[in-house]
Amino acid sequence: MKNKKLLTILLAAVVVAAGVIFALTSVEEKAGTSALTMTADKESYKPGETVTCTVALGPTSDLVGLKFLPGIPEGLTYVENSGAAAEGLQEKMNAVKVEFVEKSGAFVLLGDTAYTSEEETVLMTFRCTVDPEASGELTLGFAEDKLECFNMDNEDIDCPMEGVTIRVES
Repeated sequence: MKNKKLLTILLAAVVVAAGVIFALTSVEEKAGTSALTMTADKESYKPGETVTCTVALGPTSDLVGLKFLPGIPEGLTYVENSGAAAEGLQEKMNAVKVEFVEKSGAFVLLGDTAYTSEEETVLMTFRCTVDPEASGELTLGFAEDKLECFNMDNEDIDCPMEGVTIRVES
């Protein structure tokens, strides 16, 4: 009889623990995560050369909205009218709006439904020229205070950002 009570209590504890784990996993999956990465077309440049940057979104789930500003360091100059959303991105992500806003320098995506992908998704490209006085290592990244990344419930999605470091050789 004692063993039966102990077994019942142990079984109840396992059921409760499984429910808690399931609930935590469901919340985590609902919130989603998406990583932004920036790459350059090569590792080193000379003053006057053009750097072509690509911004991509890693595997993601439930993404509905995204806004970011590329961060361009001193030593590089943005090439006017070079920023553009990837071709076919609006259809691919089933978005109402996808654009790079030249005036503000912001990439904006607003979806109609949640976007999920297990693959990397290229979002945009832009170009910069290496200034004549530039030297050493320069890191292109993202303006952290301008990032917005959210799901269908308007909840923030964790969105780590990884920039790229290039080397300027004289």
